[in-house]
Amino acid sequence: PVSQEGTFIPKDLEGEAKEGEEEIKTGWDYLLRASANFAVNNNKRVVGAPDGTNLNFGMIIVGAADYLSDNTQHEWLNSLNWQLGFAKTPIIDEVYKNADSLDFETVYLYHLPPVPWLGPFAAFQLKTVVFPSYAVFGADSAVIYRDTAGAAVDADGNALPDADGDGNPDPVTVLGNDRIDLTDAFAPTTLRESLGVFAAPIDKPLIKLDARLGFGFWETFVRDGYTIADYDAAILEIVPMQDVVELGPELRIAATGHIHKFVNSGARALFMLPVYTSVATDIEGIDKLNMEFDFSLGVKLWDWASIDYLFKAYKLPMIFNDWQIQNSLLLSINFSIVGERGAEGTDG
Repeated sequence: PVSQEGTFIPKDLEGEAKEGEEEIKTGWDYLLRASANFAVNNNKRVVGAPDGTNLNFGMIIVGAADYLSDNTQHEWLNSLNWQLGFAKTPIIDEVYKNADSLDFETVYLYHLPPVPWLGPFAAFQLKTVVFPSYAVFGADSAVIYRDTAGAAVDADGNALPDADGDGNPDPVTVLGNDRIDLTDAFAPTTLRESLGVFAAPIDKPLIKLDARLGFGFWETFVRDGYTIADYDAAILEIVPMQDVVELGPELRIAATGHIHKFVNSGARALFMLPVYTSVATDIEGIDKLNMEFDFSLGVKLWDWASIDYLFKAYKLPMIFNDWQIQNSLLLSINFSIVGERGAEGTDG
């Protein structure tokens, strides 16, 4: 069958599936699946943990609409993934957002008749967050905002004073449990267009391998958003992000697989080295390399429940020149709304 990663199982000369392989499904294939996750624990007089209740809850929505032509040469893959999570701890009064990512991708692949696992591709991807982003801490924080010129200001853009005359601006104090606003809804939003060649030489239940080599055009719109330069610093610096356009070669490698339909796994790596950027920067050469990695492992407990581990690590130097890392361990309750595409593999 055609997998969501674009892999392809060839037929023999008579058009029938080879022995030991599944028959290719042509036409449209749909999937819409939702899952909810929830975790709670309570501590009382536990050494090293604050008294109180910790809550974590969220949801994941996975959608897909794929098409394979009757002659199996034209393939169109569409996927949508949205992860949203919230948390409540004894240290912070409010329920706060701790996960929010929305990814949409559409890919066209042309399978060369002599070598059906190889051919050209064209892809478009949108990556964003749905709700506004902010930082919130349980204790008071010393904060300095930076404007686009690097000057120290307060949240309203007013220059910070230097009361003691030591040459360092006096930080403002943000009280514990007060929000530090960073970005608006749907910011930052990144659009990615890619053209190149794909290869899907392996399509087995245990592993399905897909690689794409091409040229990418990336546009990121931050909408006057901010980020925290260093969360561990004694004085937090809130620095502005900037819109950026990047153009350069990119390589994407993805592998998915499943074991006995109960254990699903997936891994993906993406590299893009810009040869052009629209903003001035001191970053040069290989230090400009955009890198994204993610890994997922799911164990199905029942048809409606699973335990899933998700890992993401990415470094986008033109947006924030440091690694951003996410780890999630979820007990998920799954609801299959439309279709069964990807039921034996990963949905991410």
